[in-house]
Amino acid sequence: MTMNDYIAQNDRMRIHLSESWQVAYWTRVLDVTEEELRDLVREVGNETHLVRARLFERREGESQPAAH
Repeated sequence: MTMNDYIAQNDRMRIHLSESWQVAYWTRVLDVTEEELRDLVREVGNETHLVRARLFERREGESQPAAH
C-alpha cells in the first residue's frame, strides 16, 4: 500500500463537514438532513463507523415502543 492509498483510505473513514460535497454525499448515504449529520458528528466525532453506530442507536430507539 502506498502512502497515497493509505491517506485515501483514512480519508474515506472520516466525514469532513467543511467540504460541501462530503456533506451532500453523507446526507444522501445516511438518509439524514445536514443538521442531523452535523449533530451526529458533534456527538461522536467525524469517524464514519462512530457516526453510523450512533445513527443506528437513534433509529433503534425511535422504533422501540414507549415503556409504560
